[in-house]
Amino acid sequence: MLAGIPASWGNDGAVDASFDHEEATEVLPEHFWVDGDMSLFGLVVAGDSMTPAYPEGARVICSAKHWQDHGFCEGFAYVIRFTDGDTTLKRVSNVDDGDAINLVADNPEHGSRQVRHGEVDTAALVRGKYTVEALPELRG
Repeated sequence: MLAGIPASWGNDGAVDASFDHEEATEVLPEHFWVDGDMSLFGLVVAGDSMTPAYPEGARVICSAKHWQDHGFCEGFAYVIRFTDGDTTLKRVSNVDDGDAINLVADNPEHGSRQVRHGEVDTAALVRGKYTVEALPELRG
C-alpha cells in the first residue's frame, strides 16, 4: 500500500492522514469498486499541483488492482510510488510512447516530468475523491 501522496514535486512525502480499504468502501459509491476490489484505499492530498481536480486536503480513493491488471491509462490520475520511495499524485500521458510516461500536474503553475516505467515501483488509479467538507467524519 502507498504510504504518502504529495501532489507537488519536492514535497517531503508527509500526508495528514490515510484510510484503509474498509473505510474507503464505506464512503465510495458502489459503482467505483468493481468486482469487490479489495485493493481500494484512501489518501489525503498534500500540495496544490493537482488543483482544481484534487485540491489539498481532498481524500482520494485509489485502486492498485486496476494498475496491476491494465497498467497506466492515458489521461487518468494515479498515485505513484517510485523505486526511490518518493510518491506523487499525477495525471499520466504518452502511455503508449515507449519506455517512459509523462506525469502531468493539473495546476498549470507546476511542471510535468517524464519517468521511465522502471522507476515506478507501484501505482494506483484514482477512482474517486471526497473533500472534508463533504464527509466531515473523515477529518483527521
